[in-house]
Amino acid sequence: MSFTPEPFHAGDNSANEPRPEAVPPAPAPQPATDSEGAFGTLGRRVLLGVAGVAGLAALSRSARAGELSPPAGPISPTGVSLSQLDAKQGNMQATLSLVKQKVAATDQGVAEPRVPISSLPSSLTALYSITQPGAYCLTDNLPQPDDGRACIEVFCSDVDIDCQGFTAGFPYSSNPALPPSSFIRASGQSSIEVYDLCVSNWRGCPIDCDDCDDVYVSDCLFRQCTCPAGLNSDGTVSPGAMIRCRDRCEIDDVCVSLCDGCAVQVRDKSTVCDVRWSDCAGQACVCRDSCCIEELELVECAMAQGGGGGGGLLLARDGVVHRDLAARNCLCPDGLFTAGDNWVCEDACLTHITGDCVRCGDG
Repeated sequence: MSFTPEPFHAGDNSANEPRPEAVPPAPAPQPATDSEGAFGTLGRRVLLGVAGVAGLAALSRSARAGELSPPAGPISPTGVSLSQLDAKQGNMQATLSLVKQKVAATDQGVAEPRVPISSLPSSLTALYSITQPGAYCLTDNLPQPDDGRACIEVFCSDVDIDCQGFTAGFPYSSNPALPPSSFIRASGQSSIEVYDLCVSNWRGCPIDCDDCDDVYVSDCLFRQCTCPAGLNSDGTVSPGAMIRCRDRCEIDDVCVSLCDGCAVQVRDKSTVCDVRWSDCAGQACVCRDSCCIEELELVECAMAQGGGGGGGLLLARDGVVHRDLAARNCLCPDGLFTAGDNWVCEDACLTHITGDCVRCGDG
């Protein structure tokens, strides 16, 4: 049986209906570019792999093993030994000690403007030499030298020495075989100030500024010191002394105890004020013309007859003013107070004096 297609009729409306549009076929998949898609991912992986290989090679080159043939000889340590560490620690402690001397000991302090005596150079005649005007201070006790040198020698004027309460001599100077010397010595200078000092077991004159003017000594203690009288070139005798200075000087707030040769010796136009001697031997105070002596006290003091250059325990020359003297239990064959002409003495209290109390010249 055969099939015969129906003939087309113009009036058939079904033939005129619109036909659905044909759907275009899906495009064929295109290969991905280098920047995206599967191919781009693969490219990045390849690049990372190459970089990883290169980095591994670089690390391999930098991490090569050491020399397989070490140098000849015994094996030795390459670190720092304990002795080296101890040496470094000792150097550090020494540095800290130096710094400690330059900073205040309190939380609130100021820089120290004075020069430590221990930092000064030595000389043939002294342990420490002051050659520049200025302010200086002690930072420790100082024993008496065993070679006859002074501890401190001043070679210039306008010097301030603050001893800060430290002791000169200390117990180290109790050896009687030590040669006499001075703690502070100066000659031909002026304007020297020494204060806040303790001198113990010293042999010789501790503060010897015999040829210096305008010297000021204050707040000092001398204990168990010995300074024998000395024979001068002209045949006269200079009494042993704890302090020697020349014109226009001032000695203030000084205590002398258990000393032999205990004089405070000054010359013209000087002042000796608030000084106390107890259990001492030898002349106590020696001054010359136009001096002022105030507030002196002598307890249990003695002087041999004709010793110490002659004169009494207190020896002065012309024009001396003496106020407020107290003395008790003193032995003074040549007189307690001996003065020249035109002197004045006010307000004295004397008891148990062996020898003359006052011997004086005219006026």
